[in-house]
Amino acid sequence: MRKILSKTHNSWRAMRQRCTNPGCPDYFAYGGRGITHPPKWETYAGFFEDMGKCPDGHTLHRKDNALPYSKENCEWATGRVQRLVQTREPGSSGLFGIYWNETRQKWISRTTQREHDIVLYYGPDFFEACCARLSWESRRSHNSLRKIVEPSE
Repeated sequence: MRKILSKTHNSWRAMRQRCTNPGCPDYFAYGGRGITHPPKWETYAGFFEDMGKCPDGHTLHRKDNALPYSKENCEWATGRVQRLVQTREPGSSGLFGIYWNETRQKWISRTTQREHDIVLYYGPDFFEACCARLSWESRRSHNSLRKIVEPSE
C-alpha cells in the first residue's frame, strides 16, 4: 500500500529534486544554475522545523529568486503572489521559454499558466521548440484580442 504524503512533504521533496537531481525537468532552472538548500533541509524534519506546515492554497516560495532556498529566503505563498514577483528571464537559448536540457540533450519549450508549468515541446529540434513557443504565444494573443473585440453576452 502506498503511503500518502502531506503537501508540506511533497513541497520538500520537489524542492530537493529541483536542486540536486540533474534528471529532474526543472533542474536546469535551479540546481543547474547554482540554487541550493541548507544542509539542515536534507531531512524533512529539518525543513519542517524551519518552515512549518504548508497552508492550504500555498506553495514554497523563494522571496529572492537569485538566492538559494533557506529559512530567511523562503515563505509559503499563494500562486498569485508568486506570479507577481516572478522574474521573466530568457531561457538558456536566449529566448523566453526555450531551454536546453544538457543532461537529456533535449530542447524544452515551456510556459506557466494558472500556477502550472506547461511543456509545449520536449525534443531534439531547436526549430520545433521555437515553433511550439511561437504557436502558443500566437494563440494566447489571439484569445486575448477575441475577449476585447467580441461582445459579451
